[in-house]
Amino acid sequence: MTLISEKRILWPEGEADRITPEFGEFISFLVWNALTIVDMPGLTGDTELSIVIDRECPDGATLIINIDQDATARDVAFGNGLVSDDLVGVANDKDTLTFVYNKPKGEFRLTSNQKTVSTS
Repeated sequence: MTLISEKRILWPEGEADRITPEFGEFISFLVWNALTIVDMPGLTGDTELSIVIDRECPDGATLIINIDQDATARDVAFGNGLVSDDLVGVANDKDTLTFVYNKPKGEFRLTSNQKTVSTS
């Protein structure tokens, strides 16, 4: 069993961390687990997404971010801790972004973006 700070059990032995932040012009949250899933709130405007990486976050940790656009395209800029081109909004776009943690560099790097455009 993998422990972090003697109080949290890392995925896959423990649960993945699931985060649902509130919408804001700037959104930030802590990433510490080997698997973190983020369900972004409905975007009502452009936003910048940044993360704080716990010092014990393991190398190779996976961060999955789900972003659903409404009928109005919204841009998402990636700030601290995330290495990716900004996401240019497309109406009704649904993005599932996967980032992998490069501990020596101290950053999560985008490895894939599964994009689906729907009419609903």
